[in-house]
Amino acid sequence: MAGAIDLNEFVRDFFFPEAGVQLQARLERSFNGCSIGFFLSNSHRERWQHWRARWYRMSGRNLAALFLLTAYEDIWRRMIWKFDASGFDFQSVQLSGIQPELYSVYQ
Repeated sequence: MAGAIDLNEFVRDFFFPEAGVQLQARLERSFNGCSIGFFLSNSHRERWQHWRARWYRMSGRNLAALFLLTAYEDIWRRMIWKFDASGFDFQSVQLSGIQPELYSVYQ
């Protein structure tokens, strides 16, 4: 990936040499061999990027909601026409029939 850096390299450049040796060792143990992903899938990433670009003036709070809601196709289909740059119209969303675990995402 062009312009991408390794997570270990980022942490090392950002925190060190100011951070202590013990913290450096703990961070390296934590990050080695694991991939940290912010998106659940490529579909989540694509939905998020598309709608974030479209509504780039959203508040940080609404961007966080957008991130969560774009993660799941079923709930996103219900939300897609219920928001704009000013926020979400949660009261108009029909939740009947969604998977029970998606209620917590909605909340």
